Amino acid sequence: MLEPRLQSYLDTIQECLSLIQHRLSGIHSAEDLIRNDAGMLIMDGIAIRLQLIGETVKKLDHHYPGFFASKGIDPKPIIRFRDFVAHHYDEVDYELLYDICINHLPALREKLDALLS
Repeated sequence: MLEPRLQSYLDTIQECLSLIQHRLSGIHSAEDLIRNDAGMLIMDGIAIRLQLIGETVKKLDHHYPGFFASKGIDPKPIIRFRDFVAHHYDEVDYELLYDICINHLPALREKLDALLS
């Protein structure tokens, strides 16, 4: 059984990953994120959830140093992306967001699912 704070951090990340996956269900390309207001609303929501994942990873890594590394997860790129979104939101690229969601989040989710099962 995990410590309550650690469990809470992991639950927050899992919830964000689930919400991102759900929001992407109608998105079939990066361009769908900028095609209309609905796509842009989805993109904004995903960016905020990615920022929350990064913030949570940052807190978890501070309170439990080495936890992610011991699970085969490098927290640094996640934290750096959080910092980028937080401080340069106007420069966030829709293609980068889509790439992260399609090519990187599934592996993170798989590792967290294995950890929590």
